[in-house]
Amino acid sequence: MNTPDDEKGGKREIGRLVSDQDLIAAYEKAKGTHGFVGTRPRVLSRVSLEWDVRQALVGRGAVRGAVTRYRGQSNLRAAVAASAQEAATPDRDSLTREERTLLSELTRNSNYVCLFGATWAIPFAVGNPSNQAVAVTAHRPSLDVVLAHPLVAAAYAEGRLDLLHVDLGDVTPLGLPSSRDAISNWASFSAAPWPLWLERGALPELVIASGPFRKACCAKALATWMAHGRAGEMVVALRNLRAGKVDLAEELSSLFDVTPGAGSIVLLRPRALGRRHGAHLNFLIQRWQLDVR
Repeated sequence: MNTPDDEKGGKREIGRLVSDQDLIAAYEKAKGTHGFVGTRPRVLSRVSLEWDVRQALVGRGAVRGAVTRYRGQSNLRAAVAASAQEAATPDRDSLTREERTLLSELTRNSNYVCLFGATWAIPFAVGNPSNQAVAVTAHRPSLDVVLAHPLVAAAYAEGRLDLLHVDLGDVTPLGLPSSRDAISNWASFSAAPWPLWLERGALPELVIASGPFRKACCAKALATWMAHGRAGEMVVALRNLRAGKVDLAEELSSLFDVTPGAGSIVLLRPRALGRRHGAHLNFLIQRWQLDVR
């Protein structure tokens, strides 16, 4: 297949799985069978077309009902008592003083905050009475617990906070799926908050990413900002994951300028990407929607 190669100013060959004609035929067959209508009226690069064929054959992944708007527990006190131990995760309890100071500063300067898997940061996000926030998680007990926080409860009651739960099947306390049983729902995680932001008539100025699918969430935020011509105004606070050779911030550095934040939190600021990067960005989103980190 062909992929963009900016250094050479064109495309480079990295192997052909099938001929172009066979690929187009497979796409047309999948489109007819599944009612798939995902192409744009332009010539797609081969790598984009191959991903479209793959998704057309297995479905788009965003299963209806995978995302639910959290409505809270009728007996919140009992829910908190029952789930406090499960919801007490290292992400929630181990913020350093420097990390807390950074989050306070970032959220004080941002009226609209979007959180992926970062329920521990919701009190910071809604601490300013004028702030609005949308939070997404796959770990429902953490929502029960954080809603007991006075600032969070007030923001929720005032309609300044939306809480979304994405069904990823069995998950760890950090919200990472522990099996592939609900893989068809995985793409819903990074896509979940954006319809609510459209309802609010706003876009987040700050994204806080932790938990599952961090790279896909960051890339999806960037794609949304670019589509609205707002990328230059936005900041991502990434709870970076470093283990062995893994460094999520480094893996995102082709899309964002990475600057130190505090402790495990790094700051990502969108690079100035042209429209020609759009197809490649969408390809990365599709790819990273299967990367649970």
